[in-house]
Amino acid sequence: MPFPIQIDDELYARVAAAAADDGKDASTYVAELVREALRRRFAAALSADTEDLEENYALPPFSLENYELQRDPDESDEDYAFRRSLFEGRAGKG
Repeated sequence: MPFPIQIDDELYARVAAAAADDGKDASTYVAELVREALRRRFAAALSADTEDLEENYALPPFSLENYELQRDPDESDEDYAFRRSLFEGRAGKG
């Protein structure tokens, strides 16, 4: 949808020169600048929202320190001992 804008002659000359350097017409160049500005604005807002989430909803660090290993009902002694050795090797490393 066309959207006419009013810019002064000096600014138009600078836009036209920059557009020509990129091999584009002024209208295409301005449209790309607007798209980029909106993308940056959206990215900045998204980044701020993410920082807010991280700050206000941060989870505590993961730890196995208070975890009790449960034995599976059909687990053999050998399998349980192996699984326990893996768990005990990780417990305390948080």
